Formats: sequence, structure tokens, C-alpha cells
Amino acid sequence: MESSIIMEKEILLPVDFINNNGSFSIVSFRLPETNFVEPFSIDTLSRQFNILDTNFSDPEDSLKLARPLHYDLHDSRVELTPVEDFLKSYSRIESELPRKFIFHMSRCGSTLVTQMLATSDRFHVLVEPTIINKLMDPAVKLPVGLDRMEIFKAAIKALEKTAPKQAKEMVFKFRSWNSLYMPEMTMALPGTKWLFTHRNGLEVLASVLQDPPGWLRSRPTHQKYFEPYLSKEDGEDLSLIPDDEYAIRLLGAFCKAAAEVKFGNGEFIEYTQIKEKLPDLIEKNWGIDLSEAEKTLMLERTAIYSKDPEKSREFSPDSELKQTLATEHQRSLASKFIEAQRGKLMNERPSWTRELRPRLI
Repeated sequence: MESSIIMEKEILLPVDFINNNGSFSIVSFRLPETNFVEPFSIDTLSRQFNILDTNFSDPEDSLKLARPLHYDLHDSRVELTPVEDFLKSYSRIESELPRKFIFHMSRCGSTLVTQMLATSDRFHVLVEPTIINKLMDPAVKLPVGLDRMEIFKAAIKALEKTAPKQAKEMVFKFRSWNSLYMPEMTMALPGTKWLFTHRNGLEVLASVLQDPPGWLRSRPTHQKYFEPYLSKEDGEDLSLIPDDEYAIRLLGAFCKAAAEVKFGNGEFIEYTQIKEKLPDLIEKNWGIDLSEAEKTLMLERTAIYSKDPEKSREFSPDSELKQTLATEHQRSLASKFIEAQRGKLMNERPSWTRELRPRLI
């Protein structure tokens, strides 16, 4: 059945894609209209609406690329819509707000970018929307007849419908591993402007080894999906390389994807440039005139640790410390697999060229 009409000042937020007794459905939360100003959208859903149980812990969750959401299907705010009806409702609607995508190589300032943007009501920022995490997971198999990118397009348009009336720009930040699928994601919605953030590979490596993200934790289950994107020599068995080398090669693959999949709507920004250059990029490349008050708020936000939902922890630079943690072998590997690709991001401008890559199906 078609989803019910949304009341004024109420949103229907798609959050999950599930197989419900053989029927594939989109799970949505019916909530009051809100600005998602916390570091991650999941923070707002759990802290502000108490609709997700983020304290629930299942040992098997750590082996999944995107940890499963824990919510009560019987909650009156939860709605299930057959995916076919969802596609009918959202596939053909036109977006009312200019759309921006933010991709990144992991732990490189993308959250800072979104937090700077979120200081202004003109930007409606959704950080790592859970429905997109689920849809883009290559381990999630769709039934015959359903196209992943068609659902992706419909989900993006449905998410855009959640923007408050004062919003003038729609911004989506994705997970780092989504960068591998930039061709599909950007081609699905042509005309979308995108930004890719990156950082010194050794600094990123130190962070992901200390606190492994989903793409590293889930190596036992997901390496087979990511191997086509990894650089390797003939006959090399990547299952035998240690986790630090696997992380280095995958970080390089994220940057390689960004370097090769360059549709004329993209921009690259390096971690050390965000504070000084983001407002200028917004004005010159996105065509948005920022007020002095907006620029001031953005600058002030850089003084606070970007991932702190309380916005109380002062930011402390850690680049030098992180670089000292690397071994000589890691330095050599990072130079070969990461920095060689990052150099392309800093020395080239986006163009309309692309290289054929394995397609996500």
C-alpha cells in the first residue's frame, strides 16, 4: 500500500531496507521535522528521539560493514512500505533543493566539513544516512527485478523531503567505503556537486588501526567484495596480508576511485585546508554567497572536536603524533598505495573522464 500522507511539520525518514517474511520493505520513522545538527544522523535519532537502541551490542555486528540498526518494529512511529510502492512514491519526483554529496577516505575531516555546514540553517545535512549504508552494502543481495541504484535514487529523494522549510541546500555525507561506488552514485543523479576530503595516509592509518571502522572490522566477510578495487601483483593472495597493509591498500583504493571517477561537478579538499578554504570553496564552486555571520560560525566550529555530540570537547591537533606511530614498512606501503593516489587529487582538476570499474549489482 502507498505510504500515508505526511502531516505538516512531520517527516517520514527512510532508515532501513529489510526482508520482512519474504517481502522487501523500506523502514521509515515518522518524526517531527528537525535539523540533523549532531555529528552523525544516527546520533539525532538515538539522542533526540530515542527511537534507536545504540547501546545494544551483538558480537556479530562487528563483522558487518554497516552495523544493523536496533529498533522496535512495533513502535507506532515505525512504518514499513513495500519497496515497489516506495519506488512509485519517490522515483519520479523532482528535487526542490540543490544537492551536494560528500565523499572521503576515512578519518580525514569530512565530519568537520558537515559540522561547519550545519552551523547554518541554509544547509540541511544528513551524515551517513542509514538507509544508504544498507543499500550500498555489496553483501546485501536484492531479489530479481529490483535495481539497487533505482532504490538509491528514490531513497535520496525521500530523504530530501525531510528538509525543513528554511533549508536552501541539501547535503549528504557518505561512509568512506561508498567512495568505491562513486561512479554509480554520481551517475544516478547527474548534476549533483560533490566534494572528496582526504588526509595524509599515515595519519588516517593510525586512526583506523586504533579504532577500526566497519570496512576494516568486516574484513573476514567483505574483503571478497573489495578485492577488485585493490592494487595487487599477479598471483598475489591478498587474504595473507596483515590488517595494516589491507587498510593501507583500501585507503589507497578510496583515493584512486576519487582520482579516476571525475565528473565535472567535483572538488577535492585536503584535511589541512578545510578550515581556511571550505568557505571559499562554497562560494566559488557551489555558487553560494555566505554572510560574514555564517563564516564566523563555521570558523568557530573548527575549535571543537567535530565528532563530539555534546560540542564541548576542544579540538587538539594530532597530525604529528599520528605520523610518529607508523613503522618504516607502513611508511613505505603508504607512499606506494596511498600517497601516489592522493598526489593526483592535489594536482588534478575534476574532468568528464572516467575509467570503467566493477559495477555494484
